[in-house]
Amino acid sequence: MYQPEEIRDCVKGVDGTFLMVNGAPTFSDIDCDVNYVYNTLHYLRMYLDENFRASRIYVIGHNSDAVFYLEGEYTMGVRILKGTNIHLLHRTVEKMFNHLKFKSRNESSRENNDQRMKFFLAG
Repeated sequence: MYQPEEIRDCVKGVDGTFLMVNGAPTFSDIDCDVNYVYNTLHYLRMYLDENFRASRIYVIGHNSDAVFYLEGEYTMGVRILKGTNIHLLHRTVEKMFNHLKFKSRNESSRENNDQRMKFFLAG
């Protein structure tokens, strides 16, 4: 399964990544005030979910840019340098989200199977 830090290995020019699941930070390798970024992004995400449909947010800066991916309960931020292959980045993040969704779906079905087994053994 892909991990956020592996995006650096796949896409040249990625400066840092972070991942939030259901608004809670789960991974970050960006050296900045991540709590401020998480809170701001959480409220922005709530606003977008209530009023609009968005899957990506692009932030253009002087030296580097940022792309925020909004996919179900997952929010990923990627800080990139100028000249990064953005199409390769999109494909890599999309593939990682597919792996995350598949893993969470299998874990929930495994929990259901465990509950059914406990009920069967107890009954």
